[in-house]
Amino acid sequence: MKEYLKEKKQKKETVEEIDLIPLFKAVVSKWWLIVIFAVVLGMVSYFVTDTFVTPTYRSGFTAYVNNRSGVTANGTEAAGSKKLTTSDITASQSLVKTYSKIILSRSVLTEAASKANLNYTPSQLSKMVSTNTEDETEVIGVYVTAEDPKVAAQLASAIADVAPQMISQIIEGSSMQIIDEPLVPTSIYSPNYSKNTAVGFLIGAVIAVAIIVIKELLDDHVKNEEDLEDKFAIPVVGVIPDVNSAVKQSSKYAYAYKMNEGGKK
Repeated sequence: MKEYLKEKKQKKETVEEIDLIPLFKAVVSKWWLIVIFAVVLGMVSYFVTDTFVTPTYRSGFTAYVNNRSGVTANGTEAAGSKKLTTSDITASQSLVKTYSKIILSRSVLTEAASKANLNYTPSQLSKMVSTNTEDETEVIGVYVTAEDPKVAAQLASAIADVAPQMISQIIEGSSMQIIDEPLVPTSIYSPNYSKNTAVGFLIGAVIAVAIIVIKELLDDHVKNEEDLEDKFAIPVVGVIPDVNSAVKQSSKYAYAYKMNEGGKK
């Protein structure tokens, strides 16, 4: 008996961390709860996005920048200009971020807003306009985000008109040529309904699983003889059967019990 208790205690100390099998079974058995939470949170996320988030539209253009004024957008040299060298390309690539800063400057943005007849403060403009530069390229993307698609296109077009002139004035000998002109956007840029709904769906499922796992971990009820042995580290001498449950089963023992109970046969 002492050896059994010692062995049981050692087993409990080594394996008493967390048994994942009961947790997995509990999660699987409550799959319907996970589905309900996921669907409800997904619907709530979609409703909140559709009701409280203002849709915005995005327009923009891409431009080729160079540190020489005699170079065209396709990288060829204009008539009468010197031959384009590797050092020129490298210098242009290193200046892309500088051009980006100039485009986002207060002077360029306010000039563009004035040209487009838009009444925005410099602070508002800085939140609406962004740039994107690719490493080891001479191409820069300029994007305008606004609640009105026409406003986004107007401001982007104005920046495309103003920026090349101001950049050439600030950086002597530089050039900026538009590759893709701004267009009026026809689809919403933000919010992303599908993404937000999927995130809500996932959060709902995670919350449901967390509730099931926590409830299972906090449940200290003894469900069977194994739980009794694990909880108190003592051997189970005997188990009293559930007679009523046995009667319901179609076995020879249940039949014998019913015959003896009724005093027949």
